Amino acid sequence: MLPLIIRDGKRAQLTKARKYHRCGMCQGDINKGEDYYAITTNGSGLSSTKFPQRVHPVEIEDYFERRRRNE
Repeated sequence: MLPLIIRDGKRAQLTKARKYHRCGMCQGDINKGEDYYAITTNGSGLSSTKFPQRVHPVEIEDYFERRRRNE
């Protein structure tokens, strides 16, 4: 697992959950203490960093693949 992935104008930072979140891919739970990727848009300002998308580490490649197919 890479702690930082920059691809297709997105920045995915591996982090540990301090509270409960919902995964943006599978809608599954990300519980307190679990690792997840916080995905923001490069150069978009505070709104992207304040409200990042959150994805389980095992689904990060699927996330980027889905984004690439939808563009």
